[in-house]
Amino acid sequence: GALLMVDEKGGLVTKVKKSKGGQEVEDVVISPTIAKKVVEGRVSVLTTDASFDPRFQGGESVAAYHIRAALCVPLWDGEQIWGVIYLDNLAQAYAFTEEDLDFMAAVANQIAVGIRQDVFRMQIQEDAVVRANLLRFHSPDVVEDMLKKLQKQEQLTLDMHDLELTVLFSDIKGFTALSEALEPKEIARILNHYFDLMTQIIFKHGG
Repeated sequence: GALLMVDEKGGLVTKVKKSKGGQEVEDVVISPTIAKKVVEGRVSVLTTDASFDPRFQGGESVAAYHIRAALCVPLWDGEQIWGVIYLDNLAQAYAFTEEDLDFMAAVANQIAVGIRQDVFRMQIQEDAVVRANLLRFHSPDVVEDMLKKLQKQEQLTLDMHDLELTVLFSDIKGFTALSEALEPKEIARILNHYFDLMTQIIFKHGG
């Protein structure tokens, strides 16, 4: 048996392989013919004897691996297919039943829901990091507009717009003399405090 996940290119990558009894093994061979049919058709497959199953006639992997009984179900959640659960028996035909198929389909559904929740959780965390970084340099309104474009997978372009603007120039009085009198870390502390105050005021007014 094996758990396979769809990679970025649409291929299947084996994540877990176990033999009967639950031992982790290296020599479990997966039939690409059966797994591909499940992914492309988004349907569960149960074959009592693959070597005589007309659905897999001409399937090189079925013949080469001498597969008898096989069961394969998709990890499918809505429109997204994440991978498959694959089981086979090389020695015994009729090794799996319809009840086995229903059970594995239910398990696969639960796994698919769990995967989607993990993906959403990761996206939320990534969005939070991106948002925090952007808010250091842009007003909240600008950041929201940028994030909406990113979520829609739109490209952030340097489009030109004609706008009426107010430009603020400010200076810290006596800063040169202050810099000569204080340690660098003190100057950095003062500047950070200054930029924090100015940024709050500018962002408050949509700057």
